[in-house]
Amino acid sequence: MNSFHYGKSREKIVIGELLRHNLDVYLPIVDDRGIDCVIRIAEENYIELQIKSSSNKIKNKGSAGLFAGLKIPVPRTSYFFLFHVAEAGDNGTYWLFPSIDIDKFAKNKNVSNVYLYSHGYDIQLTGNDQKKGGVYPKPQFSEYEVDFDSVDCFEMLFKR
Repeated sequence: MNSFHYGKSREKIVIGELLRHNLDVYLPIVDDRGIDCVIRIAEENYIELQIKSSSNKIKNKGSAGLFAGLKIPVPRTSYFFLFHVAEAGDNGTYWLFPSIDIDKFAKNKNVSNVYLYSHGYDIQLTGNDQKKGGVYPKPQFSEYEVDFDSVDCFEMLFKR
């Protein structure tokens, strides 16, 4: 499976999970603004979601959880990123970030692993240590981890 197919398959898995949790999900016809789906939270209250994934076929395991060049034209509370790293954990790890938090981390020089460059935002969600079993989720982002089996796994969407 090539990286495009892998990314699309992850998008469909995430959309299936959103539907399984009884959320109303709408898919844009064209994906030219970094929005993979729109989720209705309440009447006249919607969020936009961009889904990014990293496959387990990455040769350099140190870059497994690196998402580079993220475009966030206007960071806002209604624009989220859902990241997936297949290498991290037994079944991979998912994180759900408001775009405004990615922007905040990038501007705070005390938070490592989130940077703002001219090409966009870079975020490194995992580390790689053979003593720890290989690729692992970085603990500073644990509050953003999503467990699809948890009843309240998308609770962050409602708290903005």
